[in-house]
Amino acid sequence: MSEEDKLNYRKAMEAFKKTGRIFECFCSDKTSCKGEIKQSHSLQRNGRLSIIEGEVNGNNCIYTFTDFEFDESSAIKGLKPIGKATASTFFGFCDYHDTTLFSPIENFQFDESDKHCFLHSYRSFAHSYHRKKEELKAYISESAFSKLFQMEILIGLINGALLSVEEMESRKNKLDDLLNNNEFDELEYLTFVEPEKFPVACSSLISPLYSYNGVPMNNHLDSSIMYSHIMLTAELSEHSAFR
Repeated sequence: MSEEDKLNYRKAMEAFKKTGRIFECFCSDKTSCKGEIKQSHSLQRNGRLSIIEGEVNGNNCIYTFTDFEFDESSAIKGLKPIGKATASTFFGFCDYHDTTLFSPIENFQFDESDKHCFLHSYRSFAHSYHRKKEELKAYISESAFSKLFQMEILIGLINGALLSVEEMESRKNKLDDLLNNNEFDELEYLTFVEPEKFPVACSSLISPLYSYNGVPMNNHLDSSIMYSHIMLTAELSEHSAFR
């Protein structure tokens, strides 16, 4: 890659974040929104992220796959250390909903209840849904990022992102209904606890081909096989819990 290509790539990635940015509260009842759309954390800031930042091997920093450092030639040379204030954040909830909705899992120890599991799942889904919408917005924008691709490839990326957003929209509606009706037991939960601490955390959706029990799923080639997003959080508390 030439120096010019490296510089253009760096500018394109900066344009991706800028043009794709969306400020929108994930909650369905917009009439109850209060305050500005804030940088919401998809992971617990004053618990899990604090542990990673300072208590595990004295890290004093956090790394994420979405923040890079560049060398003098504008090439990516590694991950960029950031603080817990910006780690795992997205502009996906208003101040009111971010504060009140997730209070049970932000201010209290995880108790493996259906409600706690649901709120972790809901927030993981909101984070991935928001990122996918930002990705779609970046693809359809007139920016240095979208200009990286040939038109045929760009159309394919747009259609793929659009399909993902549409699929996630129906699941969002289902999750909103469950939340509004306090039906936290309508999802299946799996909690795995490790007795040691690991300096790793995540909040995402995954689409494995098999469930934890070996049941086939998420196979687009066979319509008879169930398709379902797995909402995953891997966080740190007194133990390492994967949900």
